[in-house]
Amino acid sequence: MKALTKSVVSNKTVLLRVDFNVPIFNGRIVDDSKIVASLPTILWLKENGAKTILCSHLGRPDGQRRRTLTVEKIRLYLESLIKVPIVKGYGPTGTKTVNIIKRMGPSELCLLENVRFDKGEETNDDSFARNLSDHIDVYINDAFGTTHRAHASIEAITKYLPAYPGFLMQKEIKSLNEVITTPKKPFVAILGGAKIADKIRVIENLSVLCDSILIGGGMITAFLIASKKMISSTLIEKKEVNIATRILKSCQNIELPTDVITSKTISQASIGTLKSDNDLASDDLIVDIGPKTIERYKMIIGRSNTILWNGPLGIYEYPNFSNGSYEIGKSIARSKAATVAGGGSTADLINKANLVERFTHVSTGGGATLKFLEGESLPGIVALER
Repeated sequence: MKALTKSVVSNKTVLLRVDFNVPIFNGRIVDDSKIVASLPTILWLKENGAKTILCSHLGRPDGQRRRTLTVEKIRLYLESLIKVPIVKGYGPTGTKTVNIIKRMGPSELCLLENVRFDKGEETNDDSFARNLSDHIDVYINDAFGTTHRAHASIEAITKYLPAYPGFLMQKEIKSLNEVITTPKKPFVAILGGAKIADKIRVIENLSVLCDSILIGGGMITAFLIASKKMISSTLIEKKEVNIATRILKSCQNIELPTDVITSKTISQASIGTLKSDNDLASDDLIVDIGPKTIERYKMIIGRSNTILWNGPLGIYEYPNFSNGSYEIGKSIARSKAATVAGGGSTADLINKANLVERFTHVSTGGGATLKFLEGESLPGIVALER
């Protein structure tokens, strides 16, 4: 992967792919962590005289222009953050956009319209990528959260421009790579989330690296049935149990909850019931880990030197089911270990708990982070290495 230096960008026109796919509700950006994470690269380009053309996707417009998915609010929000005017780029391609780029001067910034407004983005279309590269000298990818997608502004674009990783991309790769290649022992992984099928390859890949894998979230039910602690459940598919059974046979370092919080319903008003792992009914919905499990998991975390966390331990969006996730999050944050957290809902939880600054690294990727931890090659990273 080529080194990003001042000489590469000074007085050049740079296309900077960022991941500004942020949640917007009632016209307000409710989580700006992805935007803030890209600021070091954006400001560095400005300081070094680059004409910077930012591009991002937002949501799933399916190749159509949708007013609800315009990046205009993001452009205005970014202006307020860095106190610098940002040119409205329209497009994302076309004569109007090219003319705007031509008129820009050194150190000026422009944000193109949602790249997924063009069908060519998600089909990795060479023609669309070539149009994006029009009047551009250098391409920089700082959108780690989209590197698992072989899309035009991620992969095909590198055929037409010299390509470099941004500072966020470099940090993501370094932090996650250290976890899966040279972790300081003891190494513990805390894995949550809704379905075991989504985490199977991560668990299998980490099982040979970790001293302990602590299980939480929706996966608990399948594992408890597989370990004969729970007789059955009407709430999960048989294939989930089969996957858990296979994992338990091949992985000897899996730690399961011994007590959990259950509920018959899920709502803001729902009250959980504490149950032991061998006292569960088939219609019990496991919504959080229990206090004994929290304390046991904390002890394992406390003696670890490397900690990886991906996935909430319960349904943290509901206050009565959030205790396990927040308690484990605070325990990780207090640790003196190297601490890396996956993106998506894990990052959201950490942000809500105001713990971001106490983690070594909180990834901006969701699916990309999972794929990386599975040991898969990501198209966006492979493209930068060409």
